[in-house]
Amino acid sequence: MAYNYSQPISTVTDSTPVSTPSTSTNTNITNDGYANEKTPASVGHSQTDAERYSDLNLQMIVHPQKQDIIPLIGEQAVKNAIRTLLLTNFMERPFQPNLGANLRSLLFEPNDAVTRLALKDTIFNVLSLHEPRIENINVVIESTTNENGYRVTIIFSIKENDSIQEVEINLRRLR
Repeated sequence: MAYNYSQPISTVTDSTPVSTPSTSTNTNITNDGYANEKTPASVGHSQTDAERYSDLNLQMIVHPQKQDIIPLIGEQAVKNAIRTLLLTNFMERPFQPNLGANLRSLLFEPNDAVTRLALKDTIFNVLSLHEPRIENINVVIESTTNENGYRVTIIFSIKENDSIQEVEINLRRLR
């Protein structure tokens, strides 16, 4: 679900002899003439957990100097991926017809405990199946004051840094 925009590391194995020095910054020439693959942490900068994940900002905010879209990184990228996954209906993604939570189909059901439990189970199952970066998922669903929608709060922790995060989504009927 999340998009990672980091540069791929070239695949050079230890058994490949290298006759000329490589100009790539992703390989390391050893004393015996073989190329060893470097990890991104040893290339010159180490990626912190906050920079590990990146995602496209759907608000399309343009950087004032670069004139390019500013990507979301770290925890904000994970939150954006969760929000996008939950608001996606079935058959919306080409070649992935079952991706999404299809929560809009439950909005016109009676606003009772059974529907809230169905929403909670659906959200938990979708996040467990399609979002491997998170764990300890807790879903809290409250109906709104006019009973035309739900306030969904997802509390989770990111596996990489064990930080507890929260995403709130308001689901409401439009008709």
